[in-house]
Amino acid sequence: MELQELERIVSKIEAGEIGQALSQLILFHEQIMSSPSKYSVDEKAFFYKTFGEILFQLGHYDQAIGIFRLAQAEKYSNDINDLIYNAFILPNMAEFEQNYTTNITSLQTDSPKRQFSELAYHLIPTEIENKYYLYHKSRKTIEDSFVLFGHEPGLIAARNSADLLASFLYVEKYEIGNVLSNLTEILDEGLECYVIIEEYDKFLSTLQGGIEEKLDKLRIFSSYSEINYYFENRTEYLPRNIVSYSADIQKAESYIQHLHRHRLLVQNKRRDRILLSICIPTYNRGHRALDNVIQSLNNVYDFELEVVISNNGTRNETMHSYEEIKNYPDSRVTYFEFADNQGFYANVVNVCRIASGKFVLLLSDEDIVDTQVLEEIMCFLQSNPDMALVKTSTTTQAKFQDASAFAGEEALNKFMLRSNYMSGMIINRELLIQKNVIEQMHELYIKGNVTTLIYPHMCWELLMCQYGNVHSTSLVLVREGKPEKMESEYIVKINSSAEVPEYATVESRLSQHNGFFEIMSTMEISKNAGVMQNMYINLCSKTFWLIKISIDCFYRAFSSKEDLLQILNKTYLFCTDNRYLEYCIDRKNVISNIDELYSEIAKHI
Repeated sequence: MELQELERIVSKIEAGEIGQALSQLILFHEQIMSSPSKYSVDEKAFFYKTFGEILFQLGHYDQAIGIFRLAQAEKYSNDINDLIYNAFILPNMAEFEQNYTTNITSLQTDSPKRQFSELAYHLIPTEIENKYYLYHKSRKTIEDSFVLFGHEPGLIAARNSADLLASFLYVEKYEIGNVLSNLTEILDEGLECYVIIEEYDKFLSTLQGGIEEKLDKLRIFSSYSEINYYFENRTEYLPRNIVSYSADIQKAESYIQHLHRHRLLVQNKRRDRILLSICIPTYNRGHRALDNVIQSLNNVYDFELEVVISNNGTRNETMHSYEEIKNYPDSRVTYFEFADNQGFYANVVNVCRIASGKFVLLLSDEDIVDTQVLEEIMCFLQSNPDMALVKTSTTTQAKFQDASAFAGEEALNKFMLRSNYMSGMIINRELLIQKNVIEQMHELYIKGNVTTLIYPHMCWELLMCQYGNVHSTSLVLVREGKPEKMESEYIVKINSSAEVPEYATVESRLSQHNGFFEIMSTMEISKNAGVMQNMYINLCSKTFWLIKISIDCFYRAFSSKEDLLQILNKTYLFCTDNRYLEYCIDRKNVISNIDELYSEIAKHI
């Protein structure tokens, strides 16, 4: 390779023989790359400088800059630096400064925001859209090439499928194009997006290239100590979906695990951003409650979740288990105990009052939460913050279809009184407080309403249906435990040999009917006579069903068929009493429905 050969190639280009000339230059370049030791530093630097200038003159700027990098690697060249500065940097300086000023203003970071003049790099634009080279100011060297914000939207990579609620943490060298390409999808799911930048000076310099409106949706960190400090002093959910297109994520994973363990320390308890409180009213079953706590905490969450225990004045041999819960070394546990037994109603009310979550999940102490299903439920709650009520399925007692209903008549028709079972019901606690639902029911409770005493959760459910949308799911969130023998104080002797739980006696079932009706008649929506009539038909269906359960589970064992039919007749007369029917605009329709219920159970008997 000699000077004359290059001059002949330049002459061919001037004569319009560009294709042939470029082929020869590429051939020379390949020869140098294959046998670099055959050529001196001066020869290689001279060739690359000349080749780059030719490519530049032909408008092949991207290739030209790549070749100039090779020239600089061989020998320092003021000519190249002058060409780069005057042809690429200086003409774009004003635009780059404006871009940078706009971007840096919207950048969410606690790291230093440098002035434009303090940036370590200039940008070298190319004819390829959004592709730039970094030019180090002090070293006067062409460095990495990168694509700015113009990445095509892509699928989110490396998502933690076991934690659908988790925000995202991207670990990148200095480019954030891939982050931005996925940002819309992340934000649409209601999640946050954080970014650790390993080469912060380079990253800041890239912000000269164009204006990116979505930058203010990211939180940028320039070091791991910075992200550690940020999450130790805030309650934002940890970004457990860790993604990278250019860097190793192991260090980030270890930091997130450290932060998770830090949050679980009792002294670091924070209750201001809890999404779900698992509320367990309990009495005389400390061993079951302890097992429940341990199982419920077996998940990835920290500040998103709490387990709330309300001990209703236990005095039996399981008290030591409650002491263990009270001193449990986990910030997610909230424990309260009454000095004396206040009754089921007071305990359920209390466990919801002391909870801090946006939503509360009611759970009997013998039942267990399926923590894998919990992930999906948490994600649903996060995506539907205005949902008033979510009814999840249990293994046997409460089986639901996937369904939704708007607040009011639709929700009442679909969901009211569909299940007695407390476990698995999720209530929007913020809405519960806003609408004074507990207070409304308490007024009836102190007047002796039996239903509020036995089924406070169902009473709340009735009112919540008129205040917000309701959803049920076939997902089995609760695995039911084996029920333990009921306390003797809750057992009623029918005769010398027959016993029935107090709540299941015929008298109690009819009192419950009256109690539900009393609640319904005080509801705002009951001013609509048609809605009130439909609610009453649903109530009668519920009452006859409960009577059937009581007959099958208890009365059939010690009663004759005639006795059972007498119970059924008593229920019919009770439900068709004028004090209820006077609220119905079409009595014939209501009585017709009650007749069908009667006939069905009579055949069963």
